[in-house]
Amino acid sequence: MSDASLHQVWSETELDDALDALHADAPSADLSAARATLLRAAGAAPAERVPDAKPRRTWAWVAAAAAVVVLAGGIVTVSNLPGEPAREPSLLELGSTGVVKPDAPLKPGEFRFLYEQRWGSPVYGQRYETTIELWLPDVPGQEWLRRETSTGRTLPYPGPDSATANAKPADGPPEVTEKYAPLDGGPGSFTNPTPAFLASLRQDPTWLYEQIQAWFGKVKPRPETDIDVFTFRTIVDLLTSGRLRADHRMLFARTLSLVPGFVTRTENDRTTYIFERGNERTKVVLQTSTGLPLSQSITTVYDADGYKAGTPLRESYYKTMILERPPIPTTTTTKPG
Repeated sequence: MSDASLHQVWSETELDDALDALHADAPSADLSAARATLLRAAGAAPAERVPDAKPRRTWAWVAAAAAVVVLAGGIVTVSNLPGEPAREPSLLELGSTGVVKPDAPLKPGEFRFLYEQRWGSPVYGQRYETTIELWLPDVPGQEWLRRETSTGRTLPYPGPDSATANAKPADGPPEVTEKYAPLDGGPGSFTNPTPAFLASLRQDPTWLYEQIQAWFGKVKPRPETDIDVFTFRTIVDLLTSGRLRADHRMLFARTLSLVPGFVTRTENDRTTYIFERGNERTKVVLQTSTGLPLSQSITTVYDADGYKAGTPLRESYYKTMILERPPIPTTTTTKPG
């Protein structure tokens, strides 16, 4: 296996200003440039030439069917203004046009592999590290392997932004759980996306959004569960499951545009989704060209209960690659039936 087959996990520190940018003071040059842009879009030339502001990151706010971007510290509605500098297309735009990099085909005996390093919610003042490994074949009926390891490494809560840098070593051996299961796995559902279930889905984000909303009523979560949070969480769990192929990753990514109140940002082949509700901010990063997961985090939004805004509640980092075969089982494995 070459290093080229590995998708780099990018640092989260570059993404922390996702919503905080709204509160930043806008330089006068940026305000002038924004004013000039709006005048050009309305068909009126500015009275004098305004020097171009330094390139700013592209932001897209999606709420219901409306899109807005942050310009010069304020919010204005835009839609590809004439003469606007070329920008990097978002995952949503690539998905809507079908311009997406397909998954590399597997050779006989090869598996798609997803590795997740997770720092979970605090327990007794500590956050614990768990690694999850998935070996997924393309052959219908062939078994796949899921290995979950509690490494024993811990972080004090609240922890730092860079989780692995200050982790305490484990006191004992890791706890490993392995499970083999057939890939087909029956009719499936949104929590068990079997090939049969995925094949039954229309390539229509609006239809899919309605199906997830209807499923909310069927599974009957806790009364206090917000339907938008439920929908967002369902889609994110699927996108980070490792079980979706490229066309379905694009479908679910586009469906996110129908969930009210989230932000997207695209830069350097990364599309970031940010969703806030209550005192939790969820941030999910996907590779734009493939829709593969790169990272996910949940942090506090504001100071409360003795914790400062930005305190991490959960962090996950993902790597994907192709491997020739699953490892030899290291523990007692379980098989259904």
